[in-house]
Parts: sequence; structure tokens; C-alpha cells
Amino acid sequence: MKAKILSAFLLCLIAASCSWGEARTFVEYPTLGESTGEGVRIRSDTNTNSEIIGKLNEYDKIIVLQRVKAGNDAWYEVDNPLGERKAYVSAKYLVPAYRQEFQRSKGAKLLTEIRLAYGSTAEKMMALSGRPEKLTRNDNDGIPLITLDWGDYRALYWATLEDRTGYLKSLEVKSGSRPFGNLRIGDSTEKLRSELGSPTNENGSLWEYEFYLYGYDYGTVDELVDMCIFRFTIEDGKISRMYYYNHENGEDGEEKW
Repeated sequence: MKAKILSAFLLCLIAASCSWGEARTFVEYPTLGESTGEGVRIRSDTNTNSEIIGKLNEYDKIIVLQRVKAGNDAWYEVDNPLGERKAYVSAKYLVPAYRQEFQRSKGAKLLTEIRLAYGSTAEKMMALSGRPEKLTRNDNDGIPLITLDWGDYRALYWATLEDRTGYLKSLEVKSGSRPFGNLRIGDSTEKLRSELGSPTNENGSLWEYEFYLYGYDYGTVDELVDMCIFRFTIEDGKISRMYYYNHENGEDGEEKW
């Protein structure tokens, strides 16, 4: 009897450990990664003699594209936040930012695809799309922001990499054929449902999806990495406008264009 009670107790402990102490393992690529050290080097190739093209501080985020081997060492190919050149970080210093279930989620996949298509930073976006029609800088409670506007679409970024590497704040696609993951203006509501499921809120011509993407626990509370909102304006059963907004650690409010 005592053995059965002990066995049941150990099973409970294991279950609790799995809930709060999940191994930080990449199960999906591409996905958001997190630096585990200060001054972690982003390199041009998979060796420590290659050119240093950037650095990450602890908890900085970067999109991890794939795991690669170089001899006996493991590296991750990452999305270069400053340009189109390939970039790599030693596997010793990157862990997934999201828990495993959220790495596989529809919200994380769409957000990652948007970050890749529009750049995690303003510098990367201009490397991808050239100079915008309009570039605006402003200040949000001491945090510098930069808006890039190409007419059909516009994106808002933190204007500095410091403490906010890999942070696209919001995006609006107003017309044209620019992608929103697998979605584009003119796609049907049936395709929208097949991609993202039923909306969190459906108010006439406005469909809104909210996704909470969690990281790993600090004590007994999981870290909210991204709280993202996707909005779609619907006209005649088709998407006519697409909007993305990321709450900073779940803060209320949104950017006013």
C-alpha cells in the first residue's frame, strides 16, 4: 500500500514538473529563439573565426531558422536582423522563446512568417524592400519608434535594437498583394477560417484573433512572450485589409497611425 501511495506521489511530482519545468527544446522551425548570455555573437558562418555581424544580450529574441552541424559543433541559422546575409549563432547560447505547444500554434506561425516577410527590425525591412515612401520617427514614453510607409502597407518598429532585438510592433496591409502569412487581400473568409480558425471576436465586417504566446516559467508563472492581435476587415466575404498589433508584454492600448 505504501509503495502504491509513493508511486502516485511521484507521478504527481513528475506531472507538475512537466507542467512547469518543460525542457527548452526547439520542436518547430522557424520559431522565435532567446539568447541565454550577454554579448552572444551573431556570425557570418558556423565557426568562431567567422565575421561578427551582430550581438545578442541575455533574453534578446531572434528568429531561429534551422539547426545546422559544423564538425562537432551545433549552430543555429538565424534571421539576420540587419540585412539579407546568412547569420548564425552557436547552439550553446540559444533556447526557444516559446513553450513547445506555442511553437506549434497558429498564432506563433503567423507571427513568425510576418516577422520574416516584413523584418524584425526597421533596418531589415529596408534591406528587404528598399527605402519607404515615408519614414517617421516619434517617441512613446521615452521609447523611440519608427514608422515605414510604402503606401499599400506600413510597419511600426522600435527604433533601437537595444533590449528589443527582433521587435516588430505593428503592421497594416491596406491594399496590394503583400503576404500576411498564407493570407492576402482578396482571400475568402473560408480560407481565413482554415488558416486561423474561428475569430476570437467577430463584429460585422471586423474579424479579430487574439493569441497569447507563452514562454517558460519563472517560479510558478509562465512568461507571456507575445500577446498578438490580428484583425481582418471583411467586404463581400473577402479580406480587404489586414492588421497586426503586438502588445508589449500584454499591455493595453495600440498604436495610433
